Amino acid sequence: MIANRPDMISAGKVREDGEKLLTREAMAALPTEWVNNLKQAIENVDMRAIASILDQIQTENAPLALAIQSCLDNFDYDKVLAVIPEGTAQPM
Repeated sequence: MIANRPDMISAGKVREDGEKLLTREAMAALPTEWVNNLKQAIENVDMRAIASILDQIQTENAPLALAIQSCLDNFDYDKVLAVIPEGTAQPM
C-alpha cells in the first residue's frame, strides 16, 4: 500500500514544500543572467546547462535549487517556466 511507504510520503512532502518555494519572487531574487540562462536551457532541453545553472542557484538559494530540480525530475518544465518573471528572457 503506497500510503504506508515512508519514501513515498517524504517524496510527496518534499515536492509540496518545493512548490511553496518555487515562486516568481524567489526567481526574481536570483541574478538575471542565471534566470535567463535557466529559461534558455530548459527551452533547449540542455541538461548540462541546466545542471550547471542549478549548481549556481544552489550557492545562493539551495532550497529553491532543490525545488526546481524536483520539478525538472518530474518533467514539469512548464511549472518552472511559469515562475520566471516576464522580461527576463533574452531576445533570440
